[in-house]
Amino acid sequence: MESREPSSRLERKEAEAAFKAPVRGPAIASAPNLKLVAVAATGTDVVDVAACAQREVTVSNIRNYAVNTIPEHTFARWRRLNGWNAW
Repeated sequence: MESREPSSRLERKEAEAAFKAPVRGPAIASAPNLKLVAVAATGTDVVDVAACAQREVTVSNIRNYAVNTIPEHTFARWRRLNGWNAW
């Protein structure tokens, strides 16, 4: 696991793939070359979108992230809630 603060982790990057680690304003401000933050999740709540917009950094979700696992999980929960315990 990386122990450096997010700001030092980003300072030389042009792109960052975020999952659960927040990408906040100070980290974005310390990354002069940053052009893209790609979020490997649904939503962008781990990213300071306003700070990215101010620096013209694109924020995007990773295309087709969890395209199979989310429907599978939803269907499995539906089956469980309706008493279907075995596959």
